Parts: sequence; C-alpha cells; structure tokens
Amino acid sequence: MNTSFPLNKKRTPGRSRVACTFSVLLLMFAVSFTLSSCGSDSDETDGIVIPPEDAAECVTAAQEAQTRKFIEKNLVEIATLSTFVSDNYQVKVYSTKPTLHVGYNDLYFTVVKKATGNHVKTASFGNFHPLMSMNGGAKKHSTPIGKSFDQVEQMPIYHTWASFLMPTDVASNSVWFMSFNYSIKGHTVEVPDLPFTVEALPQGQAWLKNFKYNDTVYFLTLVNPGKFITGNNVIEAYVSKKAADMTQPFPLADETFSIDIYPTMPDMGNHSSPNNVGLTKQPSGIYQGQLNLSMTGLWYIRLQVKDSSGTVIAGGENYAEGMGMLYWEVTL
Repeated sequence: MNTSFPLNKKRTPGRSRVACTFSVLLLMFAVSFTLSSCGSDSDETDGIVIPPEDAAECVTAAQEAQTRKFIEKNLVEIATLSTFVSDNYQVKVYSTKPTLHVGYNDLYFTVVKKATGNHVKTASFGNFHPLMSMNGGAKKHSTPIGKSFDQVEQMPIYHTWASFLMPTDVASNSVWFMSFNYSIKGHTVEVPDLPFTVEALPQGQAWLKNFKYNDTVYFLTLVNPGKFITGNNVIEAYVSKKAADMTQPFPLADETFSIDIYPTMPDMGNHSSPNNVGLTKQPSGIYQGQLNLSMTGLWYIRLQVKDSSGTVIAGGENYAEGMGMLYWEVTL
C-alpha cells in the first residue's frame, strides 16, 4: 500500500498543526535530554577526557576527577620531589602542608602520564629512603619511616610517612635527599636522590623524642598533633628503632611497649588534666590512646615508657625527680 501523500492532495490544517507541535515537543525533549546527559557527565568527570592511548593504564575519567579533587582539597605538591621524569611518566609527591618539618610528615605519591597528567592506575612504590648528608657528607643518617605505601580510598594515590630528625642547615651543608622506586606493568624504575628541605618546628612544638633501652635508641613520633583541639583527642604515635646502620631507614620497633601520658602546662603551675588514657600498640603497629587538653596554651605531654612486663624503662610523671624529662611539646 502506498501511504505517501500525493503532491496535489490538500492536507488537513488541524492534522498539520498537531504533527508540527509533536515534532517541536520531540525536538525539545531531545535537546533537554542531551543537555541533561552532558551536564551529568560533566558533573562526574569535570570534562576530563582519557585519550585512547591512556585508557589501558590510566584510571577512568570519573576516577581521574575524584583523584584531582582529593589532591586539590587535601594536599600540597612538594615541587623539589616532583621533578623526576622517566620515559613517559612523572612521579608527583605531596604532603598536607606546603613544607616538610622536623617530626611526623604525611607523604603521598602518584605516577602520571607526562603528556596528559592523567594518573596511572597500576603503580606501586617501594625502597623509600630519606637520607641526611651532614657537613658535606662527613656523616650520614636516615630517619624513622612508615613500613609501607598504602593506597588511599581506592584512588591511584599511595601514602606513607617520615619523621625527620633535624632540619636542613644550608650553612653547614647538611641537607636531605630522598630516593625510592616505582613499578608499572612489572617494570621498576629507581628514583635517585632528590634534594628537599626540612624546616624546624616553631617554639612550643616538639613532636619527636627518643630514649635508650638495652643499648638501642628508640624514637617516639607523635602523629599529627596539629589536629589536636581543646578537650578530648585521640592521640597516636609510632615507636621506631634506630637501624644498626644509621644510614638505613629506621623501622618500626618489633617490641611491644606501653606509654603512659601525663599532660601538664608549664606556664600554668604544671597543672594536668583528667581522663587521659595511655598509648597501647594496635595491630597496625601504631600506638593509640586518649588525651585531654583542657585549655589552649603550651602543653608538655610527659611520657613514661614500660616494656612488655610493665617495667618502667624511660620517662616518668614527676618532673622534680628528673624522670619527666621525656615529653612532647604541643601548643594549642
């Protein structure tokens, strides 16, 4: 059956208007759907496009957008550590502050494609090795570090930490270097010594202390005290053991200690605060307790370290007896 209209056949005006109206509505729906779809995609990916040559080894556009947002919101790039380029890749290193400092520092590592800046999804890191060269290399030592690189929230970002013993001193030619490696698709690249700067903490902040036990030096690293608030806080720390070869990174101590805490305010008659709970070792290796800082100001968090049998091996509560000389300093 021929359903086409003869050219000379007169069309019904009403039917023509209905068809026209339907066509307009259909067009408006199509435009609306297209704009809605584009808007949704833009919200998810921020317009990021992963080219075909990157698709096999880089994260998706949505994951790339999530990663970039996380970095922009939480991290600051350490430029001197993000200079290494190998083949088609660049390593980027971040922290939570613009500069690294004595004591605990969070460090975040990623690998991106040099041409596009898109993040590689299969990278892994190892052999993390900070090293300080003192007096032009006359003496060298490393520092306490984290035991692994841990992936952050299923993003292509890998976290570890370092607790630097002392600041850079350009006048005496005492400087820090960092080396590590990264692996992609079974291929490992050694990143050579990269120079970086460690700054001293301001007066009233001392987050790294040490004690000696059985002829071995141990380091007590207080984790992120800059996040403490007035009132109750979760307090966390790591206990590291000086390496036999001090040029090698200092690992977490295998021994299990307990650490009693006695916060006092030296500028307020050494008054303390109630409801503190000493630090005990967790399965992850971190030590955790509860700290109550009842007001703003300078606090000495006095430490008393006990071995696994409960014997006091370092520090103490009573400053007058000389045992309380082991303490972190925190200023709110």
